[in-house]
Amino acid sequence: QHARGFLQGLEDAQSGSQRAGRTGRPLAPRWSRTELTAYTGGVRPPFLLFGTPHLAALALTFATPLLLAAPRRFGRDRAARFFLAAFLTAGWIGWFILFAQRGWLGIDNALPLNLCDWALIALVTALLTKNQFAYELGYFWGLGGTLQGMITPDVAYDFPDPQFLFFFVEHGGIIAALLY
Repeated sequence: QHARGFLQGLEDAQSGSQRAGRTGRPLAPRWSRTELTAYTGGVRPPFLLFGTPHLAALALTFATPLLLAAPRRFGRDRAARFFLAAFLTAGWIGWFILFAQRGWLGIDNALPLNLCDWALIALVTALLTKNQFAYELGYFWGLGGTLQGMITPDVAYDFPDPQFLFFFVEHGGIIAALLY
């Protein structure tokens, strides 16, 4: 049934006979997640804003500081801070490795000049040194850019694509660090 709807949408687009909406403009064919995955060759499902993987990544982002607060109660604050700093650093390095493997790494995105990269550097510094100024920089940079990036991410493919994973590890880790 889904395949028929998908094929009908393709036929309508090719023939030019599309259904009209209330405004008289043609309606875009509505595809399910299965149809979109089939359209991309079944390799990587396209990213759906506020889909299940996106909402799960947002929930994990806000649950992480709560989970890291448990060791803090038992005097393991230093271990939790070092773990979070190492996690953020590994995610950042993994992001650059992914870009290099896919041939996307260039001078325009190789240098850490994005606001999220600077927030990550400031928060890793704050986690390792307990520097209040570094935390404040990371806090405002993280809330100013990273939180918005988490809500409306610029990723092409959904879970389990490595770009999706590294994006949410890095950006979710920044939000978790500023909330911790």
